[in-house]
Amino acid sequence: MLSGALLADSFDGTHLNANLWWRPNWMVQNDPYISVGVENGRMLISGLSHPAGTDHQYVGVISKYFRETNAVLVARIRVQTTS
Repeated sequence: MLSGALLADSFDGTHLNANLWWRPNWMVQNDPYISVGVENGRMLISGLSHPAGTDHQYVGVISKYFRETNAVLVARIRVQTTS
């Protein structure tokens, strides 16, 4: 289970502004079970993580203006294995 939030001054509306935030195809294809949305003025990243790659895991979104945005990434990762 992976969950986290990108905290900024505010995220208006219920959808991410595509002019500011971007989910590249390679990121979506790496882990299609992770969702990114807006909840209570914050960006929410959550879902069950089943990455396609074995060495790296990529989730979330990328700011198109990362040098100009005032955002802090906060994440909590809970790993559970099954026997």
